[in-house]
Amino acid sequence: MSKAKPFVLALLLVVCTHQFVQGWIIPTTTTSTASWKISKAATSAAAAAAADVIALRSQWSSALYNQQQHSELSSNRTPTESKENDVERQRHQQETTKRRVVVIGAGWGGLSAAHTLAKDDSVKVTVIEASPRVGGLVRDGFTTLSGQRPAEAGQHGFWFNYHNIFRLMEQEIDDFDKEKALTAYAKQGQYSPRGLEAVWPVYQEQPVQLPTGLAQAVFTQFLNLPLADKLSAFPLVLAFSEFDDSELSWRKYDAVSFRDLCIRLGVSRRCYQEAFEPMILTGLFAPGAECSAAAAL
Repeated sequence: MSKAKPFVLALLLVVCTHQFVQGWIIPTTTTSTASWKISKAATSAAAAAAADVIALRSQWSSALYNQQQHSELSSNRTPTESKENDVERQRHQQETTKRRVVVIGAGWGGLSAAHTLAKDDSVKVTVIEASPRVGGLVRDGFTTLSGQRPAEAGQHGFWFNYHNIFRLMEQEIDDFDKEKALTAYAKQGQYSPRGLEAVWPVYQEQPVQLPTGLAQAVFTQFLNLPLADKLSAFPLVLAFSEFDDSELSWRKYDAVSFRDLCIRLGVSRRCYQEAFEPMILTGLFAPGAECSAAAAL
């Protein structure tokens, strides 16, 4: 129904009411009680209907007025203001509909998780860190227990299989040059209370490239380990070479600890204690008895 029709109906009903009152339709000169009742009922019904339609017209007029006012205000805004308001309204709507994620801890794991989540426009990320500086165990700014002397947590090695770290640096750091940003690989020494026990070379710099397990057995220099103890590690070297990170390999080696695997393969006690146990402690931060053989391999 068009907007004009309700208004026309309202006028007709008002006219009809007036006609009833004046006696045009039902003469007021009649003395019939029935006629008076009909006239009174018709007049009341017509008046009520007219009032309803007039009220409806008033509501429509108010709505039309508000719409007109909004249009006038919109027309007074410059194109730049309209665009800015639309962008701000859209941004506010997006912010209120985002999923909120809280990451506890701003170490490498926490920062990596937050960085990945922040790439999703539908997620709002908050990182909570108790320390005054981020970085976890690899941050700087440590001091001794007295608080007087600065101390470092130690350097962190970036191995060639740290693909995600290198990719992050290349994507987030302008003109990133890995050769300039990171030092070259160097030999590593393994010490005990008796002094230097072993030297771990950079295997890729060796004249002959061998599989990891075999290269460790051939090129690692165990300075104080007798030959018989070195030879006892040969079965473990084969296990190193056999493990290919497949699901089958994990099923085979994940159910046994690294220490138990060494015992089964006949690795001597001295070889385990002086060579492999320190390696597991520094690499996996736990004793060999608590580490999966699959993780160690």
